[in-house]
Amino acid sequence: GERKKEEVKAAEKKSERPPKRRCISLWRNPFYVAEMRSKFFGRPTFIIRSLYTCVAISILLLILVARAYATSASADTVRWVAVVYQVGLVALLAPLVSSGAITDEITGKTMLSLRMTPLSALALVAGKLKASLVYVSVFLAASLPVMLSLAAMEAEGAFWRVGIWFGILVLTALVLTSAGLCASAFSQQTAVATGISYGFAAVICVCTFGVLLPGAFDLQTQRMVLTANPIVASVRVTSNELFAQLPDAVWVDHIALMLVVSVALLSAASVRIYGIFSCRT
Repeated sequence: GERKKEEVKAAEKKSERPPKRRCISLWRNPFYVAEMRSKFFGRPTFIIRSLYTCVAISILLLILVARAYATSASADTVRWVAVVYQVGLVALLAPLVSSGAITDEITGKTMLSLRMTPLSALALVAGKLKASLVYVSVFLAASLPVMLSLAAMEAEGAFWRVGIWFGILVLTALVLTSAGLCASAFSQQTAVATGISYGFAAVICVCTFGVLLPGAFDLQTQRMVLTANPIVASVRVTSNELFAQLPDAVWVDHIALMLVVSVALLSAASVRIYGIFSCRT
């Protein structure tokens, strides 16, 4: 009798179906939903710990702002620290999140399934890009105290500078995410795509400072190269003294350039994925 009851219970457990997930709405991008379920909600512990770290660093920057009013630390010093921290955070996260967007599908043997769907290559790129940007934006939102610290140092009526700086950060995330996605589309392994993505981030964020070497380049060349640097654009829009050799509206040229680069990278990735989808072999 007891054995039979146990067998019946075991059979009932096997027959139980796992809870069904809600169907994806027709107006939502299924690639975006799949990425959010696997990356964003699949590793909550890592995200929470990382958010704690971002908030802690932001609080330290707030303390630095307080010291700037009580000691000899200048406001430009605080700006430098805040800008480098924020841009560095984006430069570290964006390539890491997006560089495996396509290569993971190839190594995971799921690319064939994607090719069989009626969705286009552009939908795949848009879904992967949107999920990566949401992932990065969560960490940017955790750094809002940094924004408030800079706003506290601005004179009344100059808060627009902080808004433009935040826009530059979002655009930097877009460019680096697009670069990672493009590298992933043209690579066979995630490690290769990650290396290319970080190389691109290092070029625009670090290597462009090489034009500041004394006597190496003329002023016109410095202006052209530094226009691509998000750190320079952010510091220039929040400070009237740093990088004074550059025009006041250098951030306008930076935004225009980064938008063009983003469109070019996303277009290249879309064309490459379209070729993969169209391949018959």
